[in-house]
Amino acid sequence: MFLAGDSAIGSPYFQSISLGFECAMHLVGLLAQRHLPLRDVLDRYELFMYKQWLRVYMRSKMIKHNKDLFETLDDPLALLDKLHIY
Repeated sequence: MFLAGDSAIGSPYFQSISLGFECAMHLVGLLAQRHLPLRDVLDRYELFMYKQWLRVYMRSKMIKHNKDLFETLDDPLALLDKLHIY
């Protein structure tokens, strides 16, 4: 197993370096499938990394949104402005 690029750095808020290990383990699993052409391995890894990035991005946005909500608890009008009301 090896860590490279963003995987080696980890991600803020979410297990930091463990996200890098998870991505590296996924890459090792792909490389172990010797029957797959290298292009397929790289495409699958790129898709996995994109999904991981999207997951972290969405969670980071939700954390920021929740933090903003908690900061306005003493101001009901500001709180209502930040809430999504359907």
